[in-house]
Amino acid sequence: MNGTAEANTAMRSAGLLEKVELIRMYTEGAESAHQAVMSVDPSLALGPLSSAMNALFAALSGPDTGLPDFALLQAPKLRGEATARLATLLADAYALVYDAVHNPTNGYEDASALLKHTPAEMRTICAGL
Repeated sequence: MNGTAEANTAMRSAGLLEKVELIRMYTEGAESAHQAVMSVDPSLALGPLSSAMNALFAALSGPDTGLPDFALLQAPKLRGEATARLATLLADAYALVYDAVHNPTNGYEDASALLKHTPAEMRTICAGL
């Protein structure tokens, strides 16, 4: 348990993992040959992306977060490292989405309505896991 699988599970349950993978494909150039605009992709349209981000925030802020607490890890150092890795991966995924949505070439009209927190704020939120 190092937090990676748990972060992927949390993002998958929020519907965000596929979107993060698609954004990576667009930003790493896999889609550049088609001159595709990210916001036109049905999976990355504002509605589905907003739903996934809301589900992630619900998982982070609810009383029963659904996120692992790594209680089965008995070594405090390992537990802390796994929790830190989970927080970093979730914050990195948020930053990726934030940057993509705020990039004008990706075609999102109202980015500020979708993502109200900056990546730095999200890192602070995730640090409290």
